Amino acid sequence: MSFQNTTARLAVAVLVFAACALRCGAVVSEPEAGLAKKVVPSNPNALPIRLPPDPKCPWLADGVVGAARASPLVAAIVARTRAAAPFGPGSWPDRFTLSEANAEEGPKYGWSKAAIFSLTVPVDQASAQSWLPDALLTVTPDSTARVFVAWYPDSFCCGPYHEIGIVLNVTHVKSGITAAHCPWMLVDTDRSMIAGREVLGFPKKLGTFSFTVNGKEVRELSTTELVDALTASETVAEIKATVERGGTTLFNASGTLSGKAPVGTTAFGGVANETLAFLNVQTNHPIPPNADGTNDPACLGNRPRLVQFTFDEVPVVGNAWAVADTVLVLNGTKTDKITTPFTSTLPSSNGSASTQNSVQSRVDVLTASFVVTNFYTGTEQTPAMGESVPQGYVEDDDIYWLRYQ
Repeated sequence: MSFQNTTARLAVAVLVFAACALRCGAVVSEPEAGLAKKVVPSNPNALPIRLPPDPKCPWLADGVVGAARASPLVAAIVARTRAAAPFGPGSWPDRFTLSEANAEEGPKYGWSKAAIFSLTVPVDQASAQSWLPDALLTVTPDSTARVFVAWYPDSFCCGPYHEIGIVLNVTHVKSGITAAHCPWMLVDTDRSMIAGREVLGFPKKLGTFSFTVNGKEVRELSTTELVDALTASETVAEIKATVERGGTTLFNASGTLSGKAPVGTTAFGGVANETLAFLNVQTNHPIPPNADGTNDPACLGNRPRLVQFTFDEVPVVGNAWAVADTVLVLNGTKTDKITTPFTSTLPSSNGSASTQNSVQSRVDVLTASFVVTNFYTGTEQTPAMGESVPQGYVEDDDIYWLRYQ
């Protein structure tokens, strides 16, 4: 009797689950109340890069959030919990815009009054390309990158934290769209590491930071105090930043302010109040057990994929400065081979030194700036998955060490 009862209960459970799945599918077959209609760009060469529909799982072409809302198994959960906006305010069904923000509170930014020391540097095209999946992304002909260090006094996801990263200028092979790609990044809080790495494809690891203006840590200054220190006429503001990991100083940069930067200067070299598009590699998908990379039948994707998204940068008016006499020294190690993209662009007399565990190189700096800026998360397209990364990319030892160790 107990076996029969157990079998009967199991059968009922299966029927209930199936009925639930059908109800969930019915719920999402019509537009949910309050859900904003999807805006498809009229320009075919614009983000998001649309994936071709998969006959088995057509909802995958809707992007990360769209796929979750369309899946009959998780749609009801996503619509009723924090998971409805896993990527910040911009992914809420009812989006707000800057003009709709509460006037008393001011505009709603994802990262407010961020202090960023940003350096434009030349890269060797072939060396930098080794950090990219060839069939999907290529280094742009200008062969430059941004190396930056930042202090975020607040963020919607993670509170205050430091960040350093290398951002390559890339072209998407199939569409010709130009975008940014981050192959290396460090932060100093676990929250920001998890959010950026597991959701947006930033290969974040933990590091130790010192970021100063005239010898004072930026994190200890209010925005007003920081701006006063940068604009005081009686002193020449000196910017210094060092980042360590595993007992090695990986990044050492310094410079002095040389006056105000042009109006509209942004931290990443774009145009003020226009979106910055990223195409990163989302490497949290498990590596396939077989050599041919066959997709799994559940359509979850067992290869790493491109992840595409945008940030809106809104600089604080007047708070951008040009930086001169800039010195940048990178120290590559086994687990942080950050000198790789600059191999053939290094000055011949830069005093590069090699040790058993690291390679230290002084990198040329083309331009540099210090910007107090905001990153807005209310209007950007929510992250969407792009093409699968082919065999051989993340399996390469250099890429593996770069992203995972």
